[in-house]
Amino acid sequence: MKSNTKEEWNKQWQKLDSTLFGKICSLHRKLFISRFVEHLAEKYFPKQGKFVEAGCGTGESSARIRKHNRELIPVDYSEYVLHARLPENLSQPIVADIRDMPFEDNSIDGIWNLGVMEHFTEKDMIHALNEFNRVLKPGSYAILLIPPIFGSSEIILGAVEKMINLFRREKFHFMTEEITPVRSKRHITTIIHKSKLRVHDTHFSPRDLFTYYAVVCRKVS
Repeated sequence: MKSNTKEEWNKQWQKLDSTLFGKICSLHRKLFISRFVEHLAEKYFPKQGKFVEAGCGTGESSARIRKHNRELIPVDYSEYVLHARLPENLSQPIVADIRDMPFEDNSIDGIWNLGVMEHFTEKDMIHALNEFNRVLKPGSYAILLIPPIFGSSEIILGAVEKMINLFRREKFHFMTEEITPVRSKRHITTIIHKSKLRVHDTHFSPRDLFTYYAVVCRKVS
């Protein structure tokens, strides 16, 4: 199995733009997930510097991150970001593969993303993590929010998908299919430890209604 392609992501965002499900997802990001992201950013990111959302999509989950003296740079694989109405706290978007980002070594003060890493094969995930390690300054953090199979959205949407697929020949998914579903804390931390980053802390919180499992990684040198 291969990591999700740029074409798959373009189709995903176009579909979400035009459906009731997409509007519900947007509301959930704005009301709940953005609060969790804000909390993590304030806890682990300094108040000045250059920070990258590595796979930004709509950027709605990052709308509450406080600017302070930060430059918040949205990066995404999909050209969707070029015409999306991103939150005002984010700067001009960059279209790039997060496995090969257009930043110098040791130039970024922090990285975050949501619902991105599970769409890579394990090999490509490690590749992306090592790319994060390359661009991060020593001692800086990468905050990865990943929906685990025991998360609220996975349980609810998974149950609905199973019901729908009882009556369909072609398999239905609300979202782009996850290539590497996260089964447990041990599962994701074992993958991360195969990269150059190190796990610093983990969070599973009611702030986002237990949607995402947050793994905070650190560049140690």
